[in-house]
Amino acid sequence: MKAQSKILYIALAVVVFISPLLLHSVAGIGISPILSGSMRPFANPGDVFVTQSVPAKDLKVGDIISVNSKEFGGVYAHRIQSLENVNGTLSFRTKGDANSAPEVQPFIASLDQSVPKTLFRVPFIGRPLVYLASKPGRSFGYSLLIGANLLAIFAFAFRERRRYISQAESVYKSLYLDEKAKREILEAQYAGKRSYLHNQEDNQEVAI
Repeated sequence: MKAQSKILYIALAVVVFISPLLLHSVAGIGISPILSGSMRPFANPGDVFVTQSVPAKDLKVGDIISVNSKEFGGVYAHRIQSLENVNGTLSFRTKGDANSAPEVQPFIASLDQSVPKTLFRVPFIGRPLVYLASKPGRSFGYSLLIGANLLAIFAFAFRERRRYISQAESVYKSLYLDEKAKREILEAQYAGKRSYLHNQEDNQEVAI
């Protein structure tokens, strides 16, 4: 039963941690969590876009792409409002559905550059990421990190203390065994002398 449970845990770990990496490396499948309300009503904070990397030349107006932007300081997923081919370079103007205006800086890509395109939306599962991106969530995350570091320090100190105690116990045990062996040898020698003296006394009594 324990062996079956262990196999099940390993299988779950493979599915949860390895499968997304394999899907991304083999098929270009990825996820893009929604952290703001810029795509309402199509998507809400806490939803997740499942994306696939496609060549920029295959994108069209209306597609939602995930872009790493210096303007926002991270990745955002917005809809393509317009695109322009300038001497073999594509310029995409993107806009969040809930925003009043498109991004100031267009997204520039070569024709064959891979760009994550949204395939579909999965609701709710990204809510922990939304919480961690908020100020209380960051504070909570820092607290967990500090707590984990403190636990690691205490665990290391406790392990070192146990190691020193174990070494001391080994030394004391070795000394005790040495003293015990010496005492047994002395007792054996003393017992032999007492036996010899006792035999001498018996012989003297018989001679009288």
